[in-house]
Amino acid sequence: MFEIKDTDGSARTGFLKLGRKRIKTPFFMPVATRATIKAITSDEAEKIGVECLIANSFLLSLTPGVETISKLGGLHRFMNFSKGIFTDSGGFQVLNKNFLLKKSHEGVLFKNPYTGEKKIYTPNLCMQNQLHLGSDVAMALDDVAHHGLDIKSYTDAIKRTHFWAKECLKEHELLKKEYSSKQLLFGICQGGIRQNYREFSTLKINKMNFDGYALGGLVIGETREELFSSVKAAIDNFDRHKVKYLMGLGSPTDIVRSVGFGVDCFDSTYPTQNARHGSLLTDTGRVRILSKKYKDDENPIMENCRCKVCKNYSR
Repeated sequence: MFEIKDTDGSARTGFLKLGRKRIKTPFFMPVATRATIKAITSDEAEKIGVECLIANSFLLSLTPGVETISKLGGLHRFMNFSKGIFTDSGGFQVLNKNFLLKKSHEGVLFKNPYTGEKKIYTPNLCMQNQLHLGSDVAMALDDVAHHGLDIKSYTDAIKRTHFWAKECLKEHELLKKEYSSKQLLFGICQGGIRQNYREFSTLKINKMNFDGYALGGLVIGETREELFSSVKAAIDNFDRHKVKYLMGLGSPTDIVRSVGFGVDCFDSTYPTQNARHGSLLTDTGRVRILSKKYKDDENPIMENCRCKVCKNYSR
């Protein structure tokens, strides 16, 4: 499932096995929330070397719907993407004020923004959706406590996350047997930036024997030092022989630093969002392409780059 090849301190390289696919670690996943990466086609993603991406099972369940995607052959055929696909549970989105009506151990009562219908979103439904979407890796439903909330909000979120994790594991195991599925399931720890809470949640999730582990509830407003102290607190308490996934992190310098702690995979809207706003990353630093100084500049964005853009378009 996960094979470590080389190590340097806590950093390591290896392979995550997803059926017949072998994904080199560490790797970064572009976000394809609704089964598409913004401004990039699936074949373009494969051409530039994207080995894995992540879609949002909750939002896809609202439209076009799990049944529709399943009938069309699952996410890989629906997207025409042959590499690895993770699906997020949607826990972060479902707790958004635009969706959330009420949450409890049973699940989340939400309002469908497209139809106005009220519906309960449970750990079992979360697992069913992800299995029928056909992703390679499913994520357990978690309760995200947003940055800066009171202690009770954090403890409630942790308790729900742990309860939902157990329910997800039970349902996923039953579904895998029923459908002869090889889909992996990753658990998510919470705890915000409170080190004792983060350590507690990590130890609890680690004992549940998921296929891999994710660090949730970070990169949502904390300082970089708070972020990395939380990452270290979690990493030190996870099984080193399983994949560790830091959710929502996309800055290249932050990724390098996190790899040094032992993180194996990442996802973020960072690259596509920055590019859409004219902020381009090159070997010599950031290029803010909307700056007036580039108005008549006929040079490529990055000298000696052989990518499609730099070969065909000027600044």
